[in-house]
Amino acid sequence: SRLVTVVAPVSGVVTKKDVVEGSRLEAGAMPYELTDLSTLWVWADVYEPELRFVELGADATVTLAALPGTPLTGKVLFIDPLVDARTRTARVRIALANPTGALKPEMYGEVTLARPARAVLRVPTDAVIPSGRSDVVFVATGGGHFTPRAVTLGDRGREFCEVLSGLTAG
Repeated sequence: SRLVTVVAPVSGVVTKKDVVEGSRLEAGAMPYELTDLSTLWVWADVYEPELRFVELGADATVTLAALPGTPLTGKVLFIDPLVDARTRTARVRIALANPTGALKPEMYGEVTLARPARAVLRVPTDAVIPSGRSDVVFVATGGGHFTPRAVTLGDRGREFCEVLSGLTAG
């Protein structure tokens, strides 16, 4: 018989075909490449200053342009130990379940990484005045009087800044 049935040891989707009719197969040849798409990896580029917030096992939410309004959840499996010198980012790998097959390799989207909440002292970003050498906030002392205080800031957001030193709660 000139026909040979080849049974794959795994199931998946054919993503590469290196054989045509009449081709000769050698032992160890890979005529087809099968890919299991039941779980996909999402690669996210995280900027250098934000890397300290990323942890293995952290929850991630992925929103794809192809599936608007359908947030997908996954877990951080790997954090690249090297930062790309050109982009100043490191790659983070997230695993996403794909039970329906709606996700396709090479799709683009946005990733939001969950960060555990922590109690910090914070002030509105607008209340911080950079004075050149330090950051200053004014503290109300009563009777319409204010006292300047030099502060050391931690994380800064659009609305609030974390205060590491220079102020106390209340």
